[in-house]
Amino acid sequence: MFAWGPVLDLNFTVPADHWHDGWYQKDWYFTNYTTEEYIRMGSFSRDLAYMTGVTTQEAAYIVANNASLKPYYIIDSVAFDQKVKELVLQYNYTLNTQGVYQAIKYIYTYWPDPTNVTFIREQYINVSVVTNPSGVV
Repeated sequence: MFAWGPVLDLNFTVPADHWHDGWYQKDWYFTNYTTEEYIRMGSFSRDLAYMTGVTTQEAAYIVANNASLKPYYIIDSVAFDQKVKELVLQYNYTLNTQGVYQAIKYIYTYWPDPTNVTFIREQYINVSVVTNPSGVV
């Protein structure tokens, strides 16, 4: 049994024809349909067993490895705001840093309960996934 398996993604960029000698754009695709389309068409083995799921908290290790958060690992709104400001300074290439900060803060605020430290920590993890997709800190 594998701990992971392939994901069928169609929404990705591939090199144009003749980018590499003898390769064409069509050669980069593994499939022409999404998994849902294969199921609707009935184009699969009826004996096929599969598992689906949703991955969350992919960057939780960033919180766990942050020594400054020990021993309780609480991220309050002050710490969250500081992290967002750091991200804006690190990744923003516009002149409107305040606008970018406000936009990110708005997107990653859990509006039903914006002062709840559990949700603030969760959103901190979510923004960390977006800014650190490789999993390398």
